[in-house]
Amino acid sequence: MDPRKIRVFHFDDDPSQTKLLQFLVDEEKDFEYVGAAHSCAALLEAAGMRRADVLVMDLRVRSEDAIKTISSVRATYPTVQIVIFSGYDEPGLLDSARAAGVAGFVVKGGEIEELWQAIRSIACSKSAATNS
Repeated sequence: MDPRKIRVFHFDDDPSQTKLLQFLVDEEKDFEYVGAAHSCAALLEAAGMRRADVLVMDLRVRSEDAIKTISSVRATYPTVQIVIFSGYDEPGLLDSARAAGVAGFVVKGGEIEELWQAIRSIACSKSAATNS
């Protein structure tokens, strides 16, 4: 593994979404896809999360409380930064997600480059904070 690559983990309840994002992440030279999970329990136990720099996460996952999941991730993996990648952009839910520790938000349906920019920006901020 190239140490300069940004390690990305994906949490979405739709396996087709995780497969698609894996394909797209693998096309980016500065990213490494380190895994996916489809439930909160699987996410918190996933080996790839121990290596991740950034978690890309859907905000609406069936039978899961997104805010509790965000809080659990922040408690279990405090160095992993979270980017919400979702079709839902309800202001109250976004405010709660930010308060729980989300570093960025990208609406699904836009250009994929928006997600890449968010991941790179957050990973760069994390790196700068670690080196200071």
